[in-house]
Amino acid sequence: MVFITRCCKSIPSLLLLFCLGCSAAGGKQAFKINYATVRMNGTSLNVKVSETLQLSQDAVDALQHGIALTIGLESELRSSSSLALIDSTTRLFQISYLPLSQHYQLLAVDTGNRQTYPRLRHVLGQLSHVQVDLATGALPPGNYQVRTRVRLLRSTLPAPMQLPALMSAQWRHDSDWSVWPFKINA
Repeated sequence: MVFITRCCKSIPSLLLLFCLGCSAAGGKQAFKINYATVRMNGTSLNVKVSETLQLSQDAVDALQHGIALTIGLESELRSSSSLALIDSTTRLFQISYLPLSQHYQLLAVDTGNRQTYPRLRHVLGQLSHVQVDLATGALPPGNYQVRTRVRLLRSTLPAPMQLPALMSAQWRHDSDWSVWPFKINA
């Protein structure tokens, strides 16, 4: 009985050490925001994002075994002075492998637009330039910033894969938040 009690008390410690070890192994990010251009277009803000996406071998293997991957590009508009959130949006893209045709399919979830490509690198190339529109209304003159990041949404993986993907450095693809300041003149 004493042995069981000691083991049960040390399990959380072992899990914590295991998780810390996993996070230390994942130093290199696979997704990166290169730059963004921001343009006011009437009552909406048009943001064009250039990004570099590179999938880990585990993610590519999952794709080739029938697991769809969902990539999310998150964008936020904030006031530079107060950092108050004015608007935010997330564009979702789903990549699937079609084994019969040996092609990859890219679905823009918000529009329902599907495109098929012969190679995964073509899909990732298509995703390297994404446009986001933020419906802001008329913005008063001042300083603003657009924040963007791109992520592999592990929560959309099948349930049996979610916990292993959460623990594995091979599934950490998220970019850091990138901040792009801009000014609206009177």
